[in-house]
This record gives sequence, C-alpha cells and structure tokens, in this order.
Amino acid sequence: MEKKQAAVAGATGLTGNYLCQLLGKSEAYAKVWALVRRATDLPGGVSPLLVDWEQIEALPLDAPLNEAFCCLGTTMKKAGSKEAFRRVDYDYVLAFARWAHTHGCRRFFVVTAMGANKHSVFFYNRVKGAVEEALAQIGFESLYLFRPSLLLGQRRESRPVEQISARLSVFFRPLIPLPYRPVEAERVAWAMYRCAQNPQKGKFIIENDQILKFSS
Repeated sequence: MEKKQAAVAGATGLTGNYLCQLLGKSEAYAKVWALVRRATDLPGGVSPLLVDWEQIEALPLDAPLNEAFCCLGTTMKKAGSKEAFRRVDYDYVLAFARWAHTHGCRRFFVVTAMGANKHSVFFYNRVKGAVEEALAQIGFESLYLFRPSLLLGQRRESRPVEQISARLSVFFRPLIPLPYRPVEAERVAWAMYRCAQNPQKGKFIIENDQILKFSS
C-alpha cells in the first residue's frame, strides 16, 4: 500500500501533540507536517512547517497531501474577545482546510466540540457548529467531525477552570453517561488516527460516546 502524506494543525496542543506521536511513528505515513507558528519540539517523524495563519494560502508545500488533521482551538479567556476566539476556532480552521484541499487533501479530520450547533444559545457552540457547516462545503471526499466532551490531560498552558472541572469530573466519572463523560485527549487522538486508517466517503459526526468506543 502506498504511504500517505498528512498535515496537522494544532500540533502543540493537548490532542494535537498526541496525534503527532501516533502519526510520526506510523508506517502508514511517508511524511507528516505540523503547521506551527514558531520553531518548537515535535514528536519524531513529524516535520515543522512554519505558518503565518493570516497568510496560510501562500504557504508552499513540496508534495501533495492525502489527509489533514485539525486540532486548533483556544478559549475565550486566552483569546480575550469573541472576535479573537472566532478568529482561531473558525477562520483559522477554515483557512487550514481550504489550504489542505488546494494541496490535494481529500480526507479531513477535525476536533470541534460536544453540542456544536450554529443555532445554539451558547457562543462557543455556535462557532463550532458554524465551522462544521462551512467545512462541509469545501468538497472533501471524507469529512470526520469529532465532538468530545471535556478534555482531560496535562496541558502546556494553564487553564484553571478546565483543571478544576477535570478534577471534579474524574471523581464523578463512573456516574456520568458516556455521551457526556470527560475524555482523555489521548483517546481523541486515537479515535482520529483509527478513523484515518479506514476512511469512508462522506461526512461523519463522531460524538463523545463513539470517541470512547473507537479508542477503547
């Protein structure tokens, strides 16, 4: 089987880093690029591709892509405003997808969020739902939308509210139904990786309970 070439956005984040570890050591991939804003340590087998997210359309690539994985995301606190949040979680995600498609990518895998709905009363979920809808219009052969619940794991950056929620949720985890149960970022990465090894044509929404099953 011919080896694949893939690109990852959000490689320095919690889920993206785990995903890069899987892709970098996989025999299924000849080349894996991680789009990063500055030089940084990456897992073995993953090559950095420095990107200016405001001008990603001009980013060259010396070989065609088969797949692209998007783990981009921020928080309202870190972004500082709704506009800045949307810039990352909508504009940059969409820009990455379009760039990947331009370079031959036909299969796109992206982390959004549980409850993603462009009509939601919650701004966060509205943005996630809107980007899902926009991605579906690009024309990928396969589009996988992963909707995890609260992500568990040790982040490089401090997110106090998430950390407190995570500690509480771990205690009550056995009582929480699967669709809402907190999930380790590593398991989300595993679910993305496994779906990529046997992709089907079409659009697929992978809810939290399915993520847990895929990664079990």
